[in-house]
Amino acid sequence: MLSSVKIIPFFFIIPLLLLNFFALFYRLNSATLSSSDEERTKELPASHLGKAIIYVQKESKKILALTCDALAIDEVKIIYSFQEPKGSFFNSASQEFFFASRKAKFLAQEEKLYLYDKARVYDEMMEVLAPQIHYHLKRNMGLAVRDKKILSRTVYYDEKKRKNLEIEGDRVYFGNIAKNIYYKGNLKGIVISQDRKSTIKFRAQKLFVHERKNRLKLKEQVSLETSKIKSESEEGIILFKNRFSVAERYYLLKRVKLIQTYEEEGRKGPLIRTAYAEFVKGVLEDERIELYGPPRVEQQKDVILGNSIFLYENSSVIEVYETTSEFSIQ
Repeated sequence: MLSSVKIIPFFFIIPLLLLNFFALFYRLNSATLSSSDEERTKELPASHLGKAIIYVQKESKKILALTCDALAIDEVKIIYSFQEPKGSFFNSASQEFFFASRKAKFLAQEEKLYLYDKARVYDEMMEVLAPQIHYHLKRNMGLAVRDKKILSRTVYYDEKKRKNLEIEGDRVYFGNIAKNIYYKGNLKGIVISQDRKSTIKFRAQKLFVHERKNRLKLKEQVSLETSKIKSESEEGIILFKNRFSVAERYYLLKRVKLIQTYEEEGRKGPLIRTAYAEFVKGVLEDERIELYGPPRVEQQKDVILGNSIFLYENSSVIEVYETTSEFSIQ
């Protein structure tokens, strides 16, 4: 149960010279709401204020603070409606995260915050952007939802505020912001290298972001693309270091199909290889793609088999490893 909501309205009596502050406290211990959240937020409250500062406390701890250009209050259902809100909220570990949108509603008894129209939730290193974002303060859980035209989007930044990872999808479920994020539906993303010269593009139907493990886990209809490699698989993993600032390796699992396109001087047309494997490991620093499973590589009329086969992103070399021998083909 919330202990109080503090509202400080602004009244400009003489512009730029005189500013009066009034504080209103509302005890939130009365109404029990039985209808759905959507039904309760349809009717605008009767009480209206102009610009205001709002503080929401629970057990003497601030859990929500915001400023807005206009405020409407339903004192019966205890719903607060905002225009142009900007502020922050606090999770159970007292971590502060910031938000902004064109419109918002706060259902006080449920401790639910609804952001509408260009909604944004962010901290120093990442942000979630969507047409709608719903956040349950009590459970530290959020949901970002797309509309017909605009996907939900998450962007991660490095220490220099440069974008190094971007993900888009239909719906984003997040808890404690970037600690664990789950994407569902038609997602796509891009990883940008630290030197800004190369990228990894990916698609899937499901994606799990694990910040503590610096890992993206992709599932269902997974595709991954670098400058010379295109692949398809049922699952994929991309590993990073330093909170998604540098991609180190990727893994592709289950029914992997990989196409390598390589052009070299003196050759008529590109060299195209198609490879199949059950497990693929990509080492980005060495530009090496390791195929296991056992793998098979098709190059024009040739078929190459082995216990493991290594390809290289910008090379025509193939390394084939068997139980009794190993060799390279160029």
